[in-house]
Amino acid sequence: RNHEIETGFYARGSDAELDINFKQDYFLHSTENSNVALDTTLLRTSVNKLFWYLGLYVQDRWQVIPQVMDVGYGLRYEMMNTSPVHAVSPRFSFGHWLTHRTRVKFSWGHYYQYSIDPVQMEPPLGSNKLKPKRAIHYILGLEHLLTANSRFRVEGYIKELSDLFAIGPELKFTNYGRGSVRGLEFFYERSPSNGLNGWLSYAYSVALRKDRMGTPEYHPLQDQRHTFSAVINYRLDHRWKLSCRWAIHSGRPYTPVLGSEPLTDEETGEVTGYFPLEGDINSRRLPGYQRLDVRVDRMFRFQGWDLSVYLEVLNLYNHKNVYDYSYTRDYSRRLTTYQFPLLPALGAKVSF
Repeated sequence: RNHEIETGFYARGSDAELDINFKQDYFLHSTENSNVALDTTLLRTSVNKLFWYLGLYVQDRWQVIPQVMDVGYGLRYEMMNTSPVHAVSPRFSFGHWLTHRTRVKFSWGHYYQYSIDPVQMEPPLGSNKLKPKRAIHYILGLEHLLTANSRFRVEGYIKELSDLFAIGPELKFTNYGRGSVRGLEFFYERSPSNGLNGWLSYAYSVALRKDRMGTPEYHPLQDQRHTFSAVINYRLDHRWKLSCRWAIHSGRPYTPVLGSEPLTDEETGEVTGYFPLEGDINSRRLPGYQRLDVRVDRMFRFQGWDLSVYLEVLNLYNHKNVYDYSYTRDYSRRLTTYQFPLLPALGAKVSF
């Protein structure tokens, strides 16, 4: 009676028929988020096959000492017909109530992710020997019940990444990539009470990646140092509901252009293009991101069905969030592309 055993399986298949044309440079001569675009050789990938995935899992949660100590453990098996590797992932967790309000927990596990990109799996750049990416997670946390309807949690985590997809010296996708993520997260949640609920969170993390031996370590696009989120929902009565979501986070890294060199025709001396002189990979960051969304819902109840109408305003104070930078042909001027501005939306949902 102190064991809760769960098992299940996943099966997914897709019949793909694709014709893909792309510039060789996009994969072979560009680092992540690079501005270099020289080799315009067109490559073609034709795919006509069935891709299928199978996953099985079993896990047990054991109440070693009910309301005091619990242990969880399990295994997951995965396979995909585009990879020779059958992945087996062990998982483990431990929880202990220090007091009736405070709980400490630890979890560890292996996680795999297969490629679903035909360019990575099929010739000329892909490989049918590509292994799934692997991550080993270590998580240590403390949770405290502040009141009957509110709780606070802090978690620290380490993720060791291996077998990441990267272009190797053979100019094909390989599993040479390595990386790590380390972070700390604070979370406060208020469960529904007097019509009010919501949560606050702040996270700090550092991600690093190395594509292969002899290449520099850098911060990948997923390296988002600071992230703050706040969500508040308030139900006035059974008909009206107000909600807002505020998100702030630091900008993602990008590779800067420091200058350029002209490319000339050897015979005529005519300038045919420009080569950008880049700084270190992802050594600068886009400006910080901010966005406040507000929403009002109005519910109508009819016999046998319900209607919900809502008005939502995205990016309420019209903050100019930078999406990316591009450059003029000679790289002398930088152009900024922004994400969407203040955007109202009106919608309805019918439930039977």
